Amino acid sequence: MDLPSKPIIPARVEYVCETSRSTTIGIKDVRVHTVEHVLAAIRAFNIDNLIIELSDIEPPVGNGSSDVFVKMIEEAGIHQQEQSIPIVQLHKPVHWSEGDIHLVALPYDGL
Repeated sequence: MDLPSKPIIPARVEYVCETSRSTTIGIKDVRVHTVEHVLAAIRAFNIDNLIIELSDIEPPVGNGSSDVFVKMIEEAGIHQQEQSIPIVQLHKPVHWSEGDIHLVALPYDGL
């Protein structure tokens, strides 16, 4: 499969460049806004190898939730690959705060 000639932005925490009311990922001046619903749907299916091509600065809003993307994944299907990678799991609570914004992630054995 040929990779796209456009910039590729990995969906990894080090490429998060803004989190004010939504999540933006980017490299230098190339940014994709409001990726949280797409990423939630991808994570729900444990997909870890995927390329998404966009023609705009953000994925379609749909109804403002992940269910639009869940339906798209179900319709497209998932191809199981032979090789696997480990999924990062929390072993202790982590938290982050800035002003009146507080995020907490807790370890859990399920989704």
